[in-house]
Amino acid sequence: MKVIKDIKGDPIWDTVSQSSCDCRPTFDGDLVNLATCLAPKRTVKETEDALAACARQVASWVMAHRNEFGSGDRFQIIVGWPETVAKFNRQAVKTGGDFDAIAGIADGTREVFFMSGWSKQIFGE
Repeated sequence: MKVIKDIKGDPIWDTVSQSSCDCRPTFDGDLVNLATCLAPKRTVKETEDALAACARQVASWVMAHRNEFGSGDRFQIIVGWPETVAKFNRQAVKTGGDFDAIAGIADGTREVFFMSGWSKQIFGE
């Protein structure tokens, strides 16, 4: 996985865009956004599994690079559709939190959160 700060355009998996903003005084750190795009698979289930696996790999990367972030930082992991797949409502997964939440996402003990109706425009459900 390759993480690029402030990438232009759609990062396509396994490239991830990293951007952040200082969120003090709301909390003691930065909000770090990690985003990528993934093409849909053949079925809803295959796509859901791929999106969740992608989010878990990003979370694992955060944990492996924990020393590069502030102790109070929080993270938002976003996995969506490339613009070639969808023009609007492109986010499929939006999950994250503090380091404890990210560790749970990485090891599979915490749920990966999907956006409401994430599959509707792709699979017509």
